[in-house]
Amino acid sequence: MKRMKRMLAATGLLLLTTACGSGTTTRLSGTIAEVGDRRIVVQPATGEEPRTFTTDLDAADAARALLPGAPVAVEYHGSYCDGIEATRIETDTTYMEAVGRWTVPDPIAPDSVMGIELQCGGEARSLRMATLSYRGWTLTGERGRILLLGESIGNGQTIPFSEKGLIARGADGRLTLVVDGSNLRYVKEE
Repeated sequence: MKRMKRMLAATGLLLLTTACGSGTTTRLSGTIAEVGDRRIVVQPATGEEPRTFTTDLDAADAARALLPGAPVAVEYHGSYCDGIEATRIETDTTYMEAVGRWTVPDPIAPDSVMGIELQCGGEARSLRMATLSYRGWTLTGERGRILLLGESIGNGQTIPFSEKGLIARGADGRLTLVVDGSNLRYVKEE
C-alpha cells in the first residue's frame, strides 16, 4: 500500500515497470476500458480497437488507482502486440478522487444527507435533491476541477445547467467538493 501511495503522487503519474523490449517508446492516449489483475485495457482516443497492456499492479492496487472511464496515457517500448508490458501509465488522480458519494446534512431532515453520486464513465445522480437533478460529470483538465451537468426542475420548467466544482482535501484530511457559486461543501463518503 505504501508503494501504491508513492505511485499516486500529486503529479498523478504511475511508474509501473521497466522495459523488457527494445525499440522506440510509443505513447497511447485514451480512456481506461477495463482493469484486471496485472492488466489494463485502453480504448484509444483515435477510436481504434481497445488495446491490452500488462502491468505490475495486482487487481486490488489497480482497482484503487485505475478506474474505468478515466483518461489515461500508456507508454510502451517497441511495436504494439496484445498484452505488451506498459512501461508507464499516467492518469489524472482527480478522476479517482471524484468517483463516489458526496454529501451534506439535509437542512430539512437533519438526520439525513443529500448530495451527488459521481459514477465511473461520467454519469451522476442526485441524492435526495428533487429539484436539482445531476446527470453527468467530466474532468476540466485542471487539477482538482470537475464540470457537473444536470437539470434544474421547478415552476413547471426544466433548465439544463453546468457548474464547475473544486475537489480539495479539508483540514480534517477528508475530500471536499465545493461547487462554484454555492455555499455547500460536500464531503466524500468513505
